[in-house]
Amino acid sequence: MHSIATKVLESNDLVYLIGALQKLNEHGGKLGGKDGQGIWHNISTDPYEKERHREARKMLARMKSALKTLGSVTTFLEYSIQSLSHNCIREERAIGIASLPDELLARVFEFYYEDYHDQFNTESEDTTTSPMILSGVCKRFRCIVLHMPRVWACVSPYFGSDRLDTLKTRCQNPVVFLSADCESSNKEFVRFFKQLHPINQWRGLNMEFVDKEDGCILFESLFSRGSSLDALETLSITFEGFGNDEGNLPNPLFPRKCQEVLSKWVMPRLEELVLRNIIPSGNLKCSRLKSCKIFLGNFLYHRVEWDFNALRNFIHSSPLSSIEHLTVIFDGTLASDVTLGTRKHPLFKLKHLEVYVDLDTDPKALRQIMDIVDAPNLESMKIHLSYLQDGDIHLPIKWLNAIFQPSEGLIRTFPNVVKFQIYVLLNGIAELPFEPMLRSLPRLNSLRMSIPGAKVPDFSALRRNFGCIQELKSLDFRNCLSPSPWNIADYFSSLKRCQGLTELQEVELRGCCGLRESGYKERVITLLGDKLLWKC
Repeated sequence: MHSIATKVLESNDLVYLIGALQKLNEHGGKLGGKDGQGIWHNISTDPYEKERHREARKMLARMKSALKTLGSVTTFLEYSIQSLSHNCIREERAIGIASLPDELLARVFEFYYEDYHDQFNTESEDTTTSPMILSGVCKRFRCIVLHMPRVWACVSPYFGSDRLDTLKTRCQNPVVFLSADCESSNKEFVRFFKQLHPINQWRGLNMEFVDKEDGCILFESLFSRGSSLDALETLSITFEGFGNDEGNLPNPLFPRKCQEVLSKWVMPRLEELVLRNIIPSGNLKCSRLKSCKIFLGNFLYHRVEWDFNALRNFIHSSPLSSIEHLTVIFDGTLASDVTLGTRKHPLFKLKHLEVYVDLDTDPKALRQIMDIVDAPNLESMKIHLSYLQDGDIHLPIKWLNAIFQPSEGLIRTFPNVVKFQIYVLLNGIAELPFEPMLRSLPRLNSLRMSIPGAKVPDFSALRRNFGCIQELKSLDFRNCLSPSPWNIADYFSSLKRCQGLTELQEVELRGCCGLRESGYKERVITLLGDKLLWKC
């Protein structure tokens, strides 16, 4: 904190204030009342006398001077309080961290690692030095971190030899990040691999390449180290798609040589697969796959029409028959004009489906992916829509219709989905097609909606006319600065009239200022009582 300037106070004022405080103490510390003025002066102006009036003016000047001095004392006291508080807070923070057991700190560092892993960039010095920074905070941190192999797992060719030697000692199962571009060479990768543990000890592998030649160099270099990835749990493959010297993309996008290597890898423990801008064949050796994330978008200088028949073959391949979680991300995705082949088999183990849609994605691409995914035991769905405000404002409506309607007039049913979340980013749309959406989910019991700008659905009419949300137990509205906020209050009132309010167990309203501004807040609070969590 900045120091405060030194100031010399008037001695007479200090003597006066001390005397007044002594009198106040003698009166039991009571301010005010009939005797309150006697603490500061003993002059009476009634009846008026000239001499007494002169003394009163002198005392008034003394009191004003004392008040000014008291203000300076107060300023210094406030500064001292702030200074001491600052020191106490700093000490309490240190004491607080010191009081945490090592097991709890280790758990905190695990969260730190997860964020570090997600943000890891093979070309960034800031991220590549993060574990070193954490271990350099203090002796105790270093002692804990050095016994946590996960924190030291991330490695890349951009690390120096000393750093790689340290990581090799600290972590026996690394997570390897590889990036191939026009400057990459087979020798460079082979030299890097020799400094690591054998490939059958790697726990994670993240690969990026920018064109066909670089991808082939990367995969062939890896294959030279062996084909048994016995410890591999996560695999991520990204094609950046800058094209060759002429600017042309390879056809197919995932080079055949890369596919051949991938099909020879034996990955008995692989649980998570991430594919960005590639569609491999289904000839993968990974029988324990639980999660798959597929990104289909466009490239910097190219727009690609994706082959959804190839995607259908991959999703219905044997390795994906065991997945429980599927995420598909569309980013300006175009779908080719092809007729999809018949489904090979349902994904019986698939429980969770997430669909992210961005930019000017073709609604046909969404309809095709939903035609491909046959998951009769699906339990939860998450839809995330984001669109350009200066683009087609009806795109979110077309997207949702593509997801929930296989064709005009038909409803796609998800008979076992009990949890549904929908997020729409940016406003500018009046009403979303809630009817086919909620009719598709007959067993829904948990609903979360973030639809800023869109009209709040008429839950009462949907329940009455179409039998929707009959089993709803949890409702979560977020950021709903939307028209027709009274639909929420009317829904709760209708539930109370038909004795259905007891089925609703919890309601969260976040940012629903329309209810408050329209005067419905108190009505909702009265209806729901302890079931309501209001955050606005």
